[in-house]
Amino acid sequence: MTEPTEEQIQEQIRQLKIDDVLLQTVVTLVNLSGRRLTVDDEKDVDQAKKGIEAVRALLPLCPEEQVGPIREALSQLQMVYVRETQQPAAGETLKNAANERGLNADGLKDVASEVADAFSNNMSGKQEPGNGTSGNPERPATTDPRF
Repeated sequence: MTEPTEEQIQEQIRQLKIDDVLLQTVVTLVNLSGRRLTVDDEKDVDQAKKGIEAVRALLPLCPEEQVGPIREALSQLQMVYVRETQQPAAGETLKNAANERGLNADGLKDVASEVADAFSNNMSGKQEPGNGTSGNPERPATTDPRF
């Protein structure tokens, strides 16, 4: 394959449109951002976020006929970003905390029940019984100040 001549390069540049370069740039940003979110040895959520923000900024400048597909790709990319960066759900966090403290499911339910009862009583203005127990007389109230 022969290298293009200077004239051929100049002709290609003359024919090049800003819309083409803009579209190629947006496609490159979408693809690169997707890789930064999904390829294990390339993960970099900060770079992905920057790419997403750049696509959002360039979207209004893109050719109208291309906005729909770009917007769809951007939406998918944003969903992957949220999934990759969101914190574990409250239930998962509670389960992990229980496991770290050696609580089984029943122990966790008891603690949650006591906390719920104490919260309800506090909100309704009821006082805890003076005998040092919560609503369950067989189980002593916790001494943990967080409860």
